[in-house]
Amino acid sequence: YDLTVGLIPNPSHLEAVNAVVMGKVLQQQEVRGVAGKTSVMGLLIHGDAAFSGLGTPSEVMQLSRVPGYSTGGTVHLLINNQIGFTTDPKRARSTPYPSDTAKAVGAPIFHVCADDPEAVVRVCCLAVDYRQRFHNDVVIDLVGYRRHGHNEQEDPSLTQPSTYRAIASHPTCLDKYSAYCLKEGILSQEEYEAMKNEVWETWEEAFTNKTAAAHTAGTWLKSTWQGDALGPELAPERPIEYTGLYLESLQTLGQSITALPPGFQAHPQVKKLMEARRRMVKDQDSRVDWAMAEQL
Repeated sequence: YDLTVGLIPNPSHLEAVNAVVMGKVLQQQEVRGVAGKTSVMGLLIHGDAAFSGLGTPSEVMQLSRVPGYSTGGTVHLLINNQIGFTTDPKRARSTPYPSDTAKAVGAPIFHVCADDPEAVVRVCCLAVDYRQRFHNDVVIDLVGYRRHGHNEQEDPSLTQPSTYRAIASHPTCLDKYSAYCLKEGILSQEEYEAMKNEVWETWEEAFTNKTAAAHTAGTWLKSTWQGDALGPELAPERPIEYTGLYLESLQTLGQSITALPPGFQAHPQVKKLMEARRRMVKDQDSRVDWAMAEQL
């Protein structure tokens, strides 16, 4: 098939983009007329904690069959890592599965193991076929795990030590499936290495092109309808007021939030992290990383 894929920039993990995607899909469908509902489809990718814990996934599903809002069904791909930042499922929701909120609109839910690529492909094809025939929402609950932390600084072994000991010894999906293909004679070692190198080179090329491109606020907009909020780039006659804090104030705050209480026995890795962040705000030439900036 000849497919055109359009991506919408998502401002955060709060999934504010969901309704925006639905609006764009609906607009594209209306342009195409009668064939719009079957030629344009929305695909929303959710986190497990976000799908059950935020309002926007439920809101777009509740509007999925309302005249004037319906897009003929959306495929919801739920990346079920079985953890929300550092929260276990039993402390994040009252239902067995994060996808259970979709039952409110009668959407079929397919649970599939992320470690089985062939099963994932079959389920995805089935979900799209269902959407195309019945024009309703459908959910794919892709059950897997998160091998690394929520971000570069977060160490999940501190909050889920047993889980991450098991994950550390668990082979990756690529390792498991490639071993199966090699054992069954589906691929030779040379073919496997060539395919892997081709994919890696494609990613490297895309990354290089991305960093080399010069993007401006105008790249995403056709007009300056947002006015002054865009800043001097699109509204040079209106300067932006300085809203920063004095360095001394930030250093004082940084020293305070990185100080452990007297007598408190912190985990060695936590202690090391706090000491590193404390050093970031110690000198006149202070430089902080993203995580410390968020904490400030």
